[in-house]
Amino acid sequence: MPVLDSCHQQVVNALRKASWNVTDKPVFLRADGLTIFADIQAQLVNGNIQQIIIVEVKCFADERSDQDELYRAVGQYMLYRSILQLKAPHLPLYLAVPNLVYERLFRKAIVQNMITGNGIKLIVIDIEREEIVQWIG
Repeated sequence: MPVLDSCHQQVVNALRKASWNVTDKPVFLRADGLTIFADIQAQLVNGNIQQIIIVEVKCFADERSDQDELYRAVGQYMLYRSILQLKAPHLPLYLAVPNLVYERLFRKAIVQNMITGNGIKLIVIDIEREEIVQWIG
């Protein structure tokens, strides 16, 4: 089993505060001999409409390694999304990041260009208040 990021529980709590039911953690998928463990599966029911999402959590715990963590997070996201497109194309994938990391790293023009150009979906979380600040994508 993979190790959970340090802010994993705060992301779960933020999703729950926003009425999401965290139904499965981690999410296990396998394709072409590769195995992924996405952090969270969440479900939102609104009347007759049911929405399910997969969320990968990245906390970027050490500012000195932001660039390496960004490489890892984006590469992981792209691989997970590719496997999901094969195995469960109806499930969107989101990358959850703390709002302080979003402000410090993800608002840089080059990172914004990468996020937009690659269609990466983000959930920005206020870790202290355990609340969703923004959905992007």
